[in-house]
Amino acid sequence: MDKAIENNKSRYFLELIEILLIVFALSWFLRFYVLDTAIVTNNDMNPTFNSNDKVLVDKFLYPNKREVDRGDIVVFLNKNHSINIKRVIGLEGDRIEIRNSYVYINGKPFYETYTKTPISIEVKPFFVPSKHIFVLGDNRHSNLVFIGENIPKENLIGRVLFTYWPYKK
Repeated sequence: MDKAIENNKSRYFLELIEILLIVFALSWFLRFYVLDTAIVTNNDMNPTFNSNDKVLVDKFLYPNKREVDRGDIVVFLNKNHSINIKRVIGLEGDRIEIRNSYVYINGKPFYETYTKTPISIEVKPFFVPSKHIFVLGDNRHSNLVFIGENIPKENLIGRVLFTYWPYKK
Protein backbone atom coordinates (compact mmCIF):
# COMPACT_ATOMS: atom_id res chain seq x y z
CA MET A 1 0.00 0.00 0.00
CA ASP A 2 2.85 2.40 0.82
CA LYS A 3 4.42 1.68 -2.54
CA ALA A 4 1.18 2.60 -4.36
CA ILE A 5 0.89 5.89 -2.45
CA GLU A 6 4.54 6.69 -3.16
CA ASN A 7 4.04 5.82 -6.84
CA ASN A 8 1.02 8.17 -7.02
CA LYS A 9 3.01 10.98 -5.39
CA SER A 10 5.84 10.51 -7.90
CA ARG A 11 3.41 10.53 -10.83
CA TYR A 12 1.66 13.62 -9.42
CA PHE A 13 5.01 15.41 -9.03
CA LEU A 14 6.09 14.51 -12.61
CA GLU A 15 2.75 15.68 -14.03
CA LEU A 16 3.04 18.95 -12.10
CA ILE A 17 6.54 19.54 -13.54
CA GLU A 18 5.26 18.70 -17.03
CA ILE A 19 2.38 21.19 -16.70
CA LEU A 20 4.72 23.90 -15.41
CA LEU A 21 7.11 23.34 -18.34
CA ILE A 22 4.24 23.55 -20.85
CA VAL A 23 2.94 26.76 -19.23
CA PHE A 24 6.43 28.28 -19.24
CA ALA A 25 7.05 27.35 -22.91
CA LEU A 26 3.64 28.66 -23.96
CA SER A 27 4.05 31.93 -22.08
CA TRP A 28 7.55 32.39 -23.53
CA PHE A 29 6.22 31.82 -27.07
CA LEU A 30 3.32 34.23 -26.54
CA ARG A 31 5.58 36.89 -25.07
CA PHE A 32 8.18 36.82 -27.84
CA TYR A 33 6.02 36.15 -30.89
CA VAL A 34 2.38 37.11 -30.25
CA LEU A 35 1.79 39.67 -27.49
CA ASP A 36 4.05 41.90 -25.47
CA THR A 37 3.75 44.79 -23.09
CA ALA A 38 5.27 48.25 -23.19
CA ILE A 39 5.42 51.22 -20.85
CA VAL A 40 4.82 54.76 -22.08
CA THR A 41 7.98 56.57 -20.98
CA ASN A 42 7.11 60.18 -21.75
CA ASN A 43 4.19 62.54 -22.37
CA ASP A 44 4.50 62.59 -26.18
CA MET A 45 1.20 60.70 -26.54
CA ASN A 46 -0.97 62.86 -24.23
CA PRO A 47 -3.98 62.88 -24.08
CA THR A 48 -4.16 59.32 -25.48
CA PHE A 49 -1.58 57.91 -23.05
CA ASN A 50 0.16 59.35 -20.02
CA SER A 51 3.67 58.64 -18.82
CA ASN A 52 3.91 55.22 -17.11
CA ASP A 53 0.74 53.83 -18.73
CA LYS A 54 1.15 50.16 -19.56
CA VAL A 55 -0.08 48.93 -22.95
CA LEU A 56 -0.58 45.56 -24.63
CA VAL A 57 1.20 45.19 -27.99
CA ASP A 58 0.19 42.94 -30.92
CA LYS A 59 3.39 41.48 -32.35
CA PHE A 60 1.97 38.57 -34.36
CA LEU A 61 -0.59 39.92 -36.81
CA TYR A 62 1.12 43.27 -36.95
CA PRO A 63 3.35 44.24 -38.70
CA ASN A 64 4.04 40.80 -40.22
CA LYS A 65 0.62 39.96 -41.64
CA ARG A 66 -1.00 43.37 -41.91
CA GLU A 67 -0.20 46.66 -43.54
CA VAL A 68 0.49 49.68 -41.39
CA ASP A 69 -2.45 52.09 -41.42
CA ARG A 70 -2.47 55.82 -40.88
CA GLY A 71 -3.62 56.50 -37.31
CA ASP A 72 -2.24 53.24 -35.85
CA ILE A 73 -0.33 53.62 -32.59
CA VAL A 74 2.89 51.67 -32.95
CA VAL A 75 5.76 50.53 -30.76
CA PHE A 76 9.16 50.74 -32.46
CA LEU A 77 12.89 50.96 -31.90
CA ASN A 78 14.10 54.50 -32.54
CA LYS A 79 17.55 55.62 -33.72
CA ASN A 80 18.93 55.23 -30.18
CA HIS A 81 17.63 51.63 -30.04
CA SER A 82 15.17 52.49 -27.30
CA ILE A 83 11.49 51.57 -27.41
CA ASN A 84 9.12 54.38 -28.33
CA ILE A 85 5.37 54.74 -28.89
CA LYS A 86 3.92 57.12 -31.50
CA ARG A 87 1.07 57.43 -34.00
CA VAL A 88 1.51 56.63 -37.71
CA ILE A 89 0.82 59.74 -39.79
CA GLY A 90 2.56 59.09 -43.12
CA LEU A 91 3.04 55.97 -45.20
CA GLU A 92 5.81 55.31 -47.69
CA GLY A 93 5.67 57.69 -50.63
CA ASP A 94 3.44 60.23 -48.84
CA ARG A 95 4.30 63.91 -49.07
CA ILE A 96 4.13 65.34 -45.54
CA GLU A 97 4.00 69.02 -44.66
CA ILE A 98 3.14 70.82 -41.42
CA ARG A 99 1.81 74.38 -41.72
CA ASN A 100 -0.96 76.55 -40.28
CA SER A 101 -1.16 74.17 -37.26
CA TYR A 102 -2.17 71.24 -39.48
CA VAL A 103 -0.51 68.19 -40.96
CA TYR A 104 -0.93 67.99 -44.73
CA ILE A 105 -0.64 64.64 -46.45
CA ASN A 106 -0.23 64.76 -50.23
CA GLY A 107 -1.43 68.36 -50.22
CA LYS A 108 -4.64 67.71 -48.24
CA PRO A 109 -5.16 68.60 -44.56
CA PHE A 110 -5.20 65.56 -42.28
CA TYR A 111 -7.83 66.13 -39.61
CA GLU A 112 -7.07 64.38 -36.35
CA THR A 113 -9.63 64.04 -33.57
CA TYR A 114 -7.22 62.48 -31.05
CA THR A 115 -4.93 65.49 -30.65
CA LYS A 116 -6.07 68.72 -29.06
CA THR A 117 -2.86 70.72 -29.12
CA PRO A 118 -2.00 72.61 -32.30
CA ILE A 119 1.36 72.17 -33.93
CA SER A 120 3.35 75.35 -33.49
CA ILE A 121 6.15 74.44 -35.90
CA GLU A 122 6.22 74.68 -39.67
CA VAL A 123 7.83 71.74 -41.50
CA LYS A 124 8.66 72.04 -45.17
CA PRO A 125 7.31 69.31 -47.45
CA PHE A 126 9.20 66.03 -47.53
CA PHE A 127 8.51 62.52 -48.80
CA VAL A 128 8.35 59.44 -46.61
CA PRO A 129 11.05 57.09 -48.00
CA SER A 130 10.36 53.60 -49.28
CA LYS A 131 9.87 50.97 -46.54
CA HIS A 132 9.43 53.72 -43.91
CA ILE A 133 6.57 55.32 -42.00
CA PHE A 134 6.34 58.79 -40.49
CA VAL A 135 5.25 59.00 -36.84
CA LEU A 136 4.21 61.82 -34.52
CA GLY A 137 3.20 61.96 -30.89
CA ASP A 138 -0.33 63.14 -30.07
CA ASN A 139 1.00 65.88 -27.76
CA ARG A 140 2.27 68.08 -30.58
CA HIS A 141 2.82 71.13 -28.40
CA SER A 142 5.53 69.37 -26.35
CA ASN A 143 7.38 68.24 -29.46
CA LEU A 144 8.91 71.62 -30.25
CA VAL A 145 12.35 70.21 -31.03
CA PHE A 146 11.51 66.66 -32.07
CA ILE A 147 8.39 66.91 -34.20
CA GLY A 148 8.44 63.44 -35.74
CA GLU A 149 10.58 60.92 -37.50
CA ASN A 150 10.72 58.47 -40.35
CA ILE A 151 10.92 54.93 -39.02
CA PRO A 152 12.07 51.95 -41.09
CA LYS A 153 9.29 49.34 -41.13
CA GLU A 154 11.81 46.76 -39.95
CA ASN A 155 12.07 48.67 -36.64
CA LEU A 156 8.38 48.14 -35.88
CA ILE A 157 7.73 45.91 -32.89
CA GLY A 158 3.95 45.95 -33.01
CA ARG A 159 0.70 47.86 -32.70
CA VAL A 160 -0.76 49.02 -29.40
CA LEU A 161 -4.02 47.19 -28.70
CA PHE A 162 -5.09 48.86 -25.47
CA THR A 163 -4.00 50.22 -22.11
CA TYR A 164 -4.17 47.65 -19.33
CA TRP A 165 -2.84 49.88 -16.55
CA PRO A 166 -4.13 52.09 -15.07
CA TYR A 167 -7.25 49.98 -15.18
CA LYS A 168 -9.66 52.96 -15.42
CA LYS A 169 -8.33 53.90 -18.88
